[in-house]
Order: sequence, then C-alpha cells, then structure tokens
Amino acid sequence: MPRLVVVTGGKGGPGATTLAVGLAGAWAAAGRSVLLADLDPAGGDVAAHLPTSDLRRGVAPLLGLAGSRLDAAAVAAESTMAGTNLWVLNGLPRPDTAGLLHAAAAGALLAAVRGLDAVELVVVDPGRLLPGSVAAVALRAAEVAVLAVRPDLPGALAAQRALDAAKELQGLAVVAVGAQRRRSADVAELAEALGRRVAGVVPADPRAARRDPGRSATGPGAAWSSLRGAGRQP
Repeated sequence: MPRLVVVTGGKGGPGATTLAVGLAGAWAAAGRSVLLADLDPAGGDVAAHLPTSDLRRGVAPLLGLAGSRLDAAAVAAESTMAGTNLWVLNGLPRPDTAGLLHAAAAGALLAAVRGLDAVELVVVDPGRLLPGSVAAVALRAAEVAVLAVRPDLPGALAAQRALDAAKELQGLAVVAVGAQRRRSADVAELAEALGRRVAGVVPADPRAARRDPGRSATGPGAAWSSLRGAGRQP
C-alpha cells in the first residue's frame, strides 16, 4: 500500500500545487515510484506544471464509476506516465465540473488509490482546505500532511483559517513557499502569527521563473529539502 502525502493551502495560489509537483518530481528523481494525483474540486492545474500535455482523462471518468468498478485498476488505467518513476492522475478539466468531485467521491477515490501496488508514494493536491472539503477528507487519510503558506499577511490569514478548519488534524506541517532569501524575518513572523513552528521553507527562485515563466519559481529540490529538514520525509 503506498504512503499518502497531501499538500493543501488556505487559499487559491499559495503554492500548494507547485509544492506537490516539486515533491513528486524530487521523489521520483530519487528513485521512488510516485503517483501525483490532482483532486482539486475547483479544476486542477497540475498538468500545467508538467513537461507533457499528453495526459489521459484522469479523475473525471473515474467519478462516473460506482462500487467495485472504482478500484486500483481503474485508477491505473486513467493515469499517465509523465517521467521516470512518475505517474499522474490528471485533474478535472474545468472549474464548472467542480460539483462532480465532492468529499464522498474523494473518499472513494482515495480508497482506490491506496490499493495501487505499483507505486510507493501518492502525492495528492486536493485544493483549498475548508471544513468538509476534499482537502479535509484527504488530510485525514494522509501519513504526511502539508499546508503550503505564503510568508506574508494574506498568506498568514488564509493559513489561520485553514488551521481553524483542521483543528482535529494532528501533525499538519506548515511549509513557507516562495520565501525571499533575504527576508528570513518573514518566516519568523509567519510562525509567530500562526503560533506554531514553520516546518520547512521553499525559497523563491526568480532566475528559474525567468527561464520558464510558465512554471512557478520554487523547485523540486527545495521542496524535498524543506520536508527532509522538518522530519516529514516519507
């Protein structure tokens, strides 16, 4: 049974998708077999971070299955190999399909994903963390649970709302994403505002953003290092 790593955020655009993609890519590059699953009910954009656009349909057709038909074999059939050791379960194609992926459907999908024997790790991007959300369901099933936060005031406020929505969850690791290398005070202030330790930091890399403007400025190596340093490596 693969181990489940869930990366969520308190609002749209906190860097959670970038962090999920970076972790999946880094673990795959290190020789681990990984499935990256896009379960964002608002319409996933994991595919935009990948070097290939030739992805299978992914989550959408799985939501039409019921009972024993939604199993590990069905998940494998809708997943695409996107690189050495890395498979991707593509997300919903458009925000207007959001109602298809609700908490109950996510629970069934995660149960099917956990039946995969071909991968060691499943990295899930479940979208924004709200009470009763897909993210809340995914986090309850996770061995490693990560909250991506921008180290600024809007990021801290969104993170606090997310933490309030997940009071019953234990071991939710806060990772500061997009931190300016010369602004360590921002991370310290974030920890103080949230009243908890920041488990890891993924620094911004403007040079990487200039090399590839279509991708975020945080890299897989930094993402993996942030969790290794925090003791959250699966």
